[in-house]
Amino acid sequence: MQEVKIKHLTALSDLSLPDIFSILENSHFYFQNQTKIPNYHTKTIAHLFFEDSTRTRVSFELAAKRLDIISTSMDLSSSSLNKGESIIDTIETLKALNVDILTLRHKSDELIYQIKDLGISIVNSGSGTTGHPTQALLDASVIMQEFTKIKDKKILICGDINNSRVAASNIELLKRLGAKLMLSSIEELKDEYQEFKNYSLDEVITECDVAMFLRVQHERHKSKFDIHDYNKKFGLNSDRLNRMKDDAIFMHPGPINWGVELDEKIKSHPKSRVLKQVTMGLFTRVAVLDWILKDNK
Repeated sequence: MQEVKIKHLTALSDLSLPDIFSILENSHFYFQNQTKIPNYHTKTIAHLFFEDSTRTRVSFELAAKRLDIISTSMDLSSSSLNKGESIIDTIETLKALNVDILTLRHKSDELIYQIKDLGISIVNSGSGTTGHPTQALLDASVIMQEFTKIKDKKILICGDINNSRVAASNIELLKRLGAKLMLSSIEELKDEYQEFKNYSLDEVITECDVAMFLRVQHERHKSKFDIHDYNKKFGLNSDRLNRMKDDAIFMHPGPINWGVELDEKIKSHPKSRVLKQVTMGLFTRVAVLDWILKDNK
């Protein structure tokens, strides 16, 4: 019997550079050649989301369908977790049911690493404030489609950086891929980002090739922001958009607080790649699931 190799994507550190480039190349290939997506009809995946999600959850569900993986999304409101069952026991139950992959979103930073030895492949679909690896991969996929390469591209990340799992994973991945990162944070940058200068948005909006705006994490702040003041300092409006380079693009992982991070007037602007991110989220997650399963068909 073939030995099963358990692969995880709990963090970007699970991927070598060849793995990263393989996933990015395959995301493009599957986007362009959808009839050539492989078939894994004997494999099973369960989606376990403890936080609300539209883009990530639906794209993982659709990615599994594209790969012909047997898929189930757990309804937490009617699961045994409400009877006091632990998350560990729940995952061990899924393993006993021959589930091959678990996609997990949870508010904890630690849980995703505590369950790596339970004999089931884990895909981090958003953990705490420290990781969202598939979001970073799909963002890189969009940028590579636009510019062919990421090395030496000037990429601005703007907004609620300290509290953003998207920022954490993007910073890690884009550094590994050789981008020139510029951060514009609403707060003093936390210790792990001290190598970066905290720019004002207006200092760098004219220089960047990519401007990536982040959702304000209202749920992680004790007091609410004045949204008009936020938009004035850290939002993308028509004036700032007009000052960007001709071939520059802007991105946002969603959901967007319109009028806060982005003005609604620019919703359909040609520089926007917001919906492209959604599309490539599907095909990047197809590529990620393929990467996990391809040695164990």
